[in-house]
Amino acid sequence: NGTYRGQKTLEVELKDLQYCDSAVNGNLQLIDRRNHKNRFSYLQEILKKDSSDTVVFAATRARLEKIKACLHVEPPVYFLTTGSVSSFSDIPERCSKLFLFDLPLHEGLLEPVLRNNDPYQPITVHLLYGLEDQERNSLLIDLSFPSTQLLVVIYSLLVEAAGRGNATVFPGQVKEQLKIKPGKNFWHRCKGIFTEIGLLEGDQLAPDWVAQNDSWQNRLISSPVFCNSQELRKRCMKFQELLLYETPTEIARHLNNLPFL
Repeated sequence: NGTYRGQKTLEVELKDLQYCDSAVNGNLQLIDRRNHKNRFSYLQEILKKDSSDTVVFAATRARLEKIKACLHVEPPVYFLTTGSVSSFSDIPERCSKLFLFDLPLHEGLLEPVLRNNDPYQPITVHLLYGLEDQERNSLLIDLSFPSTQLLVVIYSLLVEAAGRGNATVFPGQVKEQLKIKPGKNFWHRCKGIFTEIGLLEGDQLAPDWVAQNDSWQNRLISSPVFCNSQELRKRCMKFQELLLYETPTEIARHLNNLPFL
């Protein structure tokens, strides 16, 4: 991300700067307003003064659209969200302000902003998320990376359907029976895991499904897809813990030195 050399001290457009923490690392200044009582008012206050070269991160498309509907500034700001596949071309070459309105699920979501940013151009990162974001992100992790507990539930539902003589095509009726509603990437991972440990053949339960017992859970560690999913779960949780509980100095250091591939 480069080093901030000989530039003027970064100016922060906040009325109450004295009441919040800040930190600087290289060209990145971080403003800590975690657990702010009114994130939207804070965002509006600053963008009314200057909305140029601004990116706002929101956790979901629904929250993003809600912010867009209420935020009327010129020039318009750019948005990132968990569900978006953002290319570098979506983000302005010069980004001077990044608002983490919500808690990012993983550091890769910030790559289009922090990696694409001019290493000698100051950027200010505002932390607006709070502890309540953790519950939503925990659900988002489950919707992305299947846990052992969810795999057990899903396979049990498949076996129950087969036992009743119903079709055993994966995922079949399980999609409707599951309390949470994951996307296609989740089901793709589940299918890969079950195939790798011999529970599925194509889209069907393996012929010996009747003889299977709970011992299949011990084979999960032999599935590359499962191991990769668990590693990604851990990385997400570790990154969120950093953003929630670490000091502004440590967060600024981490964000300015992300190991983007």
